[in-house]
Amino acid sequence: MLYRELLLELQGTIQATSAGTYGKYSPTLLLGGDEWGLIQKLEVVVNGGDTIRSFKGEELAMYNTLLFNRPRRLNATFGTTSTYSAFDSVLILPFWDFKSVSPIDTLLDSSKLSDFRIQVTWGSDLTMANFTGSTFITNPTLTVTSRESYGLSGRFSVSRNFKITNPAAVGTQKGYTIQLPLGNIYKGFFINTKDANGNDLADCIDRVQLVSGTNVFLDCNYKALRNWQTLRKGQSIGLVDSTLAQIPCAVSSKTNIDAWTYIDLIDDGYVTEAIDTYKLSELKLQFDVNQTITTLAIICDQLIPVRGKKKS
Repeated sequence: MLYRELLLELQGTIQATSAGTYGKYSPTLLLGGDEWGLIQKLEVVVNGGDTIRSFKGEELAMYNTLLFNRPRRLNATFGTTSTYSAFDSVLILPFWDFKSVSPIDTLLDSSKLSDFRIQVTWGSDLTMANFTGSTFITNPTLTVTSRESYGLSGRFSVSRNFKITNPAAVGTQKGYTIQLPLGNIYKGFFINTKDANGNDLADCIDRVQLVSGTNVFLDCNYKALRNWQTLRKGQSIGLVDSTLAQIPCAVSSKTNIDAWTYIDLIDDGYVTEAIDTYKLSELKLQFDVNQTITTLAIICDQLIPVRGKKKS
């Protein structure tokens, strides 16, 4: 089959077992959106060991928000007067580049694979938010629904993402450098910053550059770039007030929308603005950091093209 995307539905029911946890005692400690903290790692693995998708639950949730230009679908009763809280939330795990001029060119062709599976590393109630004293009265489940095509032919490129994180905390400095692997095409970079408590840390980067040797592909004020891309995509997520009640995409006890940025290298729907690293000697991201970042996570969006021989 040819796969466009997978639909992921996370369901369960949790109960407070001690006063001061959440529900009728302290409803702000667990909010709709925190349920995706249950998924510590979700990977799509093919051909025995090649990982073509890798996200934490919260990363995929915000990836849906920033790339699909709309809030993710949440249906949770956290914060009510009941000690019982149920959740039923849906995210999309895409394989194709649906924003391109010809999305069908990036379908995942499973007929060329020896195997194709999803691997989930589960967390617990403690990874949902910073609280204790609870139990699941309906264990969480993840239901996967596929959208498939068949009977099509073509030379389908494979899209892939992988994550790079800093090996140690990044202190205040100019030009903190992340070296990027070469060989494929980069379409964009999904970036998140966190503090020592694992909470989102906003406005900690002043400037970002994408550089190869003397070629500077990107050199921008980081906050301006974040806001620019949000406005250009027509998103209204910046209107969320302190109650987190207006736009459900940003509802989470750990999430700050301003700590997430997608650097999109493609504006025209073609890969003409993407960066093909096939003949580059290096490619690196550089950041000017204004405060300590404990975790700097960069999810790289790549396209692995079908490279044919040139005709003589």
